[in-house]
This record gives sequence, C-alpha cells and structure tokens, in this order.
Amino acid sequence: MLPVEIEGQIWEIYILVRPGVSEFLNRMAKHYELVVFTASLSKYAEPLVAQLDPEGLCQYKLFREHCT
Repeated sequence: MLPVEIEGQIWEIYILVRPGVSEFLNRMAKHYELVVFTASLSKYAEPLVAQLDPEGLCQYKLFREHCT
C-alpha cells in the first residue's frame, strides 16, 4: 500500500508487482538505458516508481507534466 495525496485527499494505493520485475530491470540495465514513461501525474507515479525501482536503475522518469 502506498499513501498518495490527490487533490487534497489521501488515497491508499495498492501495488501488485509482477513476479520477476526486479530481475528484469537488473538484467536490462546492463544493456540498455532504462526510461519510465507514464501518463500519470508525478505525485502519484514517482512513489510508485520508487517502489518498483529502489536501486534507481531507470535513469529517466517521464510523467504527464513532460507531455505537450
């Protein structure tokens, strides 16, 4: 569970991580520059990405604010 504030209200977001995600990120980071892109707002997605990638293997994180 991850508490996230959206429009002044705290929501508990449930996170289910697919099996093998950590291993996948570790293996891919050895060969590729990893970038996360989501159309979600950064205040929601940033804590989620931190849970998925605690080692910081994804070099760039792009959120809704980065879209034009």
